[in-house]
Order: sequence, then C-alpha cells, then structure tokens
Amino acid sequence: MVQKLLLGMALLFSSALMAQDPDLLGNWQLTEIIIDGETFIPPSDSEVELVSLIITPSGVESFKTDVCNTQSGEIAFSGTDTFTLSDLTQTLGGCLNSNSQSFELLYFQFFYQNAVGFEYTITDLGNNIKRLTIMDNDGNTVIYHSELLRQYVFKTYYLQRLIIDDVDINVPADQPFFNPSISFEQTFDPSVAIFSGNTGCTNFNGTNTFVSNERVVTITDTTIGGDSCQNQVQTDYEAFYRDFLFGNVPQTFSYLFIEPSEGAIFYLSRDGNYAVYGESPVNLNIPEFIAFDISITPNPATDRVTIQTEISVDQVHLYNVLGNRILSQKNQTNTIDISSLSAGVYFVEVVSSQQRSIQKLIKK
Repeated sequence: MVQKLLLGMALLFSSALMAQDPDLLGNWQLTEIIIDGETFIPPSDSEVELVSLIITPSGVESFKTDVCNTQSGEIAFSGTDTFTLSDLTQTLGGCLNSNSQSFELLYFQFFYQNAVGFEYTITDLGNNIKRLTIMDNDGNTVIYHSELLRQYVFKTYYLQRLIIDDVDINVPADQPFFNPSISFEQTFDPSVAIFSGNTGCTNFNGTNTFVSNERVVTITDTTIGGDSCQNQVQTDYEAFYRDFLFGNVPQTFSYLFIEPSEGAIFYLSRDGNYAVYGESPVNLNIPEFIAFDISITPNPATDRVTIQTEISVDQVHLYNVLGNRILSQKNQTNTIDISSLSAGVYFVEVVSSQQRSIQKLIKK
C-alpha cells in the first residue's frame, strides 16, 4: 500500500513537472505592453534600466517580475499554451520618477486583474533569441524577448581615451565641458538600438544593430550636426573621434564591458583601434570663478534646491555636463525646480554684479 502511495505521488510530481513548459522557463526581458490598442515602452533610465520576468519550475515565487517594486506569485499551467497566477504579492517602496510609477502600475495591474488565465506564444526569431507574448482575455498583451542587451548598455557613456595606431590619446582634461559621449536606447527589435551623443562639440544620432551572442555592433546610419569647437585642441580631438566612429558607415565594431566596483567600462574596437568609455565625464572640473560663498541645499536633490548666500543674486543658470545651458532665471527666488530633470550631474552658476560662483549639483 505504501509503495502504491509513493508511486502515485511520484507520478503526480512527475506530471506536475511535465506540465511546465520548458521553453517558458528562464529570464525574459520586457519589450512592450499593448493595452486597448495603445503601446507602452518600458522606462530605461537610471532608476529602471530593464524590466525582467523570471519563471522557475515550481514554488510560491515561480513567477517573478520587477520594475522598481517586485511582483511575485505562483504560476500553474492549464494546457500547452495557457497558465494562471495565484498568491500574487508586491513589495512596497516604489519608483521616484512619475513616468516609472505610471508604467509600473499599468504593468502590474495587467497581471493582478487577469490572474485567472493567460494565453502565451513563444516565437523563435533566430540567433538564439525568442519572443514571448502573453495575452489576457481582453486581448491586451505584454511582449518579452529572451535576450536583450545587458542592462548597463542602455545608458550614457563618456569617452575617456582613444587608442589609434597604438597611440593612447586621452580626452583633453583641461577643456571645460568637452565631454564626448555615446548613448544607446532600446527599440521594439532587440537586435536594433538607437544611439546618440556628441563627438565633443558636434551632436550625432542614428541606428545600429547588435549581435548579442557575438558581441558585435554595426552603426548602420547616422546624422551629424551642431556647433563647431571653440579651439584647435578640441577640433583636433573631435576629428580623431569622428573618424573612428563614422569614417566608413556602415561601420562594424566589437564591444566589451568590464564592471569594476567603481563602475562599468565600455570598449568599442575596430581595426585594432579602441574607444574606452566610462560612466562619468572627464571634465567635471570647470574653471574657478568663486568670488563669493554659496551653498546649495539639499545636494543631492530630487525636486527643488535652494541657493543660500549673503549677497544679492541677479541671475541663476543651470548647465548639464556638456556645458549646455538648460535653465536660466532672474532673482525672483533663490529656489530652482529640478523635478523635470533626469538624474545626473549638473552645474549651477550664480551671478551677482561682476561676480559669479559655480557649484556642482547632483540630481537623484
């Protein structure tokens, strides 16, 4: 009797495992949500870089996904292409950015409201990439891919060095606001990205393709335009960098990431030449014009900052790390609203008569 009971339990356990779809198990990356015919793209910023879905064989957290909070529960299969969710829970805390908050609510509600049943399909796209589409009873869908670029790809990197013909050319550190950069932004297609940045003085943007399993990126098209450099040092360096990136578009590079404790380093290489990028600009130190004492509080800040000084303030200017003025205001108030700015490093210039003072500001 005991043997029959054990055998029955073993068969039941085996049947439960067989019900799991092995193609569904693993780590998926969210690409888009379609609700009532409207498409929503996951946020990709310093707060939310990728939205992952992890499905494991069994257990109370066999279904787990996260934006800022984590939503988890138990998944049960009711056929070859359907599943249900139970015991869904969500961590507390959440996103600081209002766009991320809205997206997280929309995304989590998709599963909370329809936990009684979902249909799914898995499509093989080739190159070891699969697409997962999950649909609720109303025809709303969420779409994932089995492999996207690593999450640290979708951010801004600042050029540190160029190695051209075995000559190591550092970004000139004595050139205020001269910070060549490159950024990647994901699209619906996991193999295609939008890139943008500047070569020091001139802006560029375009599209590129990635071969993730081969670590190859190809710049397929680009648009270049903007102001000329202020001096010959900047002009010469920009010419090296521009030729490296766009000397013969379409241009194919190998890419590599190294993640030391102080931050990621990104390499682009072609023909034995290299571009080395870091997460921080080279030229954070700007000319000293400190003629009077000021303080900015709070710093770091999220919404508003207050400038404190003993003298009368005529004007306040705010610059990004590239030296672009993004805000100016008269002396009506010593408070600056920074709630709409992206997280990062900025510089506040306070002007009074013939004096001015510049301080670094960090937006969280």
